[in-house]
Amino acid sequence: NFEYYYHLEIQDSTNNQKMIEAFEFITKSDSSLYGGYFFLSLLYKQINNNKKYIDYMDQYIKYSQNNEKAHYLKAIFHFEKKEYIDCLFVLQQILTKNKNSLLARFMTGQSLLELQSYQSASEAFNIVLANDSHHLKARYNLGQCYLKLNIYDKAINQFTQTLLLYPNYEKTYYYLGY
Repeated sequence: NFEYYYHLEIQDSTNNQKMIEAFEFITKSDSSLYGGYFFLSLLYKQINNNKKYIDYMDQYIKYSQNNEKAHYLKAIFHFEKKEYIDCLFVLQQILTKNKNSLLARFMTGQSLLELQSYQSASEAFNIVLANDSHHLKARYNLGQCYLKLNIYDKAINQFTQTLLLYPNYEKTYYYLGY
């Protein structure tokens, strides 16, 4: 069982090389044991080998028939590395398969916001809010988009709605002048 072995040994980083060797042997011997690719990707991420992380995550995605969770992990990895274009590419793959994914829409909005594509980001956040009107960060980020687009009445409305729904969300107070 991959998960048992992985969780048992992952705590001791001195075993990383042994685990990498074992999982590489297993996955090369039988590609139907594709879970090994997932654990290899995590091991390589842990030792900061980003190229191998992506390579093995791609193998896992391929053999697991486009596992959506693996796509999310890959998108998050790119986002954390500030590789927003790559993140958007992975998110588009998710949305092609599951157009109703609010998480992929939200992450798309986040990436577009980071790329300063405020109009497109606002469209993504509006889709999220049309399906989940209480999504705190989508509403707050939509307010930021409107602010950057100089649509101040809509920005104030979004920040006010955020504050009404989540009175303890302190970031909102800044934009409302409290």
